[in-house]
Order: sequence, then structure tokens, then C-alpha cells
Amino acid sequence: MAFKKGQSGNPKGRAQGIPDKRMQFHEVKEILNKKGCNPFEVMADMCMNNACEDTIRFQAAKELAQYIAPKLKGVTIDLGDDGKKAFTQIFNI
Repeated sequence: MAFKKGQSGNPKGRAQGIPDKRMQFHEVKEILNKKGCNPFEVMADMCMNNACEDTIRFQAAKELAQYIAPKLKGVTIDLGDDGKKAFTQIFNI
């Protein structure tokens, strides 16, 4: 049975009693809090631990970096004809 345009894949929605992903996230977070485990602290400790292999330390640093400095997306700017003239005058190109 093919999907029809504009129609949901499951018209009845999610079945009752099935938890959504937000609840699963909160459950995992609660378990970590009860255990006193902070994944960011663990990864930061691994980064600073000279006893760990360099590849492990690098991977931990890479994982942490995406929360501190997220990747930037490229932006295209259209200067138009007047903007291009001003740009060349400013930068003497």
C-alpha cells in the first residue's frame, strides 16, 4: 500500500502506552544522576589523562568540542554590482 500525498503514514498515531523519545532521554538522564555519572566529566577526564592512548584522548576531545564550538555553515553573500565595486575599492583588488 503506497502512501498518499498529504496523508500520514500512520493515521491512528502512536499506540497508547509506548513512551516517546523524550521520556527515554529523561529516564537515562535520571539513571546517570542517581549514579553520579556525568558523561562530559568522564570524557574531559579521559582527555587530560596521559595514561590513555592518544587516539582515545583525541576522540574524547573531538566529541566534547562539538558542544563547545559547533560546526559553522557556509554563507553566500550577494553583493550585487554596487557592492562588488565598493568591495574592490576598499580592498584595492
